[in-house]
Amino acid sequence: MKTLKLILLMAVSIVSCKKQDEWLDKKSSKSDVVPSTLDDFQAILDNTDIMNDYYPYLGQVSADNYTISDPSYNSIKDYKVRNLYSWQSDIYEGSITTSTREWSAPYEIISYTNIALEGLNKISITESNLNRWNNIKGSALFFRAYAFYNLAQLFCKPYDSTTTAIDLGIPLRLNSDVNVVSVRSTIKGTYDQIINDLLQAESLLPDMGQYKTRPSKAAVYALLAKTYLIMGDYQDSKKYVEMALKIDDTLIDYNDLSTSKTYSLPNFKTGNPEVLFFSFANGYSVVNSRANQIVSSELYKSYDDGDLRKNIFYRGSFPNISFTGNQTGNGGNFSGLATNELYLIKAECLFRLGNITNGLEFLDRLLRKRWNKKLIYKPCLAKNEDEALKLIISERRKELPFTSNLRWEDLRRFNKDSRFAIALTKIINGKSYTLPPNDPRYVFPIPPIEILKSNIQQNIR
Repeated sequence: MKTLKLILLMAVSIVSCKKQDEWLDKKSSKSDVVPSTLDDFQAILDNTDIMNDYYPYLGQVSADNYTISDPSYNSIKDYKVRNLYSWQSDIYEGSITTSTREWSAPYEIISYTNIALEGLNKISITESNLNRWNNIKGSALFFRAYAFYNLAQLFCKPYDSTTTAIDLGIPLRLNSDVNVVSVRSTIKGTYDQIINDLLQAESLLPDMGQYKTRPSKAAVYALLAKTYLIMGDYQDSKKYVEMALKIDDTLIDYNDLSTSKTYSLPNFKTGNPEVLFFSFANGYSVVNSRANQIVSSELYKSYDDGDLRKNIFYRGSFPNISFTGNQTGNGGNFSGLATNELYLIKAECLFRLGNITNGLEFLDRLLRKRWNKKLIYKPCLAKNEDEALKLIISERRKELPFTSNLRWEDLRRFNKDSRFAIALTKIINGKSYTLPPNDPRYVFPIPPIEILKSNIQQNIR
């Protein structure tokens, strides 16, 4: 453990030094702990406090699945959180030196992956180390792609195939040299990089990782399915979601869960069979605490009486309902990849490709595992694509209400279709706030300190 801490300290030094000569000074004085072996690079990627934690949660704060009371809102000391919740255009209130973990944490992950990838290039591949070398490289590529993906859902415009070549993407940091000034790519460049990293990782990783915190082929396929879904490429999304489910299609039968505990779902440490890749989201305690969070009445009332999710996911008496259905099995915000989301992706792809009957049958496979066996289950019905997609929007919201930024991602992509576009409204201290469909505020501003350092273009809200 002491060696691991030293390795990670050196990695932090590499990515945080402002000048190359500072790094050279540190390297000369601590050369014995410079990451250089397969063990070193595996240790860097196994640092779950960085690689599996602090994924962005901005979208959840700004989405419509919960509200907080006026006293709770007024008690929020962090002005950024208040402004996120109330959809302010300038969440940083004019500050030019403010940063946020939602931006810096993914780039910290990216910096570690670049250190590992560059270090691997200096290690000769042998018959004895081939599998480990491949696994570490594949893991680094997956982690980098996942960080890029999460950043793109928050700091880029929603994907539009007609404008991807001109819409601004995110800075694609592909090496560990801190002297390279960040430049924003295009959205096309951003998604091309995500897909390229994942396709490289595919052949390097095992079907399932040794631990849920490590990447795997199943996780690669799941993220490819999500990425292509965002891009509106439903044929490729279907292809990869089926490849992921071929490796693992396990679902928990909610009839087997107890509602006597605060958290009914299995704790990730003891084993949640639906989780393919585990990561936490960087939540805000004030707005996410059970004491402050009031689940949307529209969401809560959308569950039928025989739907076990109503009692598995929620605690309290209406209207003071709080969410306790995280795939973490505790109060942590799950932001990883799981089979339940894959079932919904495949069903949507089938609907989009005109195969409504098979899509409904596949959706039923998930929902039967959520239905009280003592009551008769009524199969899903939809006469046409409109009805089928309205059904999938509803079921995604009910099944994945507080998973990462998924509700925010769904609002962004479905709002582009006038059939499903909705305006969000909140009443705070007697004042009404509205977020119309496709509003510029669906793209978050880059932290001002990043603009100051690199002079990259800010998002207009």
